[in-house]
Amino acid sequence: MVNVSERVRLDDTMNWTSFLFGIRGRFGRGQWWAVQLAGGLIVLVMMAIDAAGIIIPQGLLILVALPLAAVNLFACIRRLHDRDKSGWWLLLFYVVPGVIDGVVKSIPSEPVALLIEGVALAIFAWGMVEIGFLRGSVGANRYGSDPLALESGNAQATP
Repeated sequence: MVNVSERVRLDDTMNWTSFLFGIRGRFGRGQWWAVQLAGGLIVLVMMAIDAAGIIIPQGLLILVALPLAAVNLFACIRRLHDRDKSGWWLLLFYVVPGVIDGVVKSIPSEPVALLIEGVALAIFAWGMVEIGFLRGSVGANRYGSDPLALESGNAQATP
């Protein structure tokens, strides 16, 4: 069990760099959704600037997009860790539907293409439910202490 003084020490050592760019440990649903909301707001601001007719240099877009993509990737990995799953599951949830979508474009039969697209959508939806909506494993797992237990001060020791 982590007592209150240890919890304060853990919270004090967390910095923004490790929060945004770390892949170790676990993210609760709230942390993951906060990262998604912040990223979405940044994208909306960039879209509003573009819609206003203001030209955004491509270099600036890259400087914003790359760290944003990295932060999202790391948040998803840590969220999967909270579910006691490896970050490699992202390949199934995001890469496989993208590959399927690319392959479907070469299938001449529309009903077959729609069926295969449905499979890709189902895989993506499964990933979204797994990452964004299901509770993490209760208590410590192989990736660290339960983030919900840390918030309430009832964390179990990491195995």
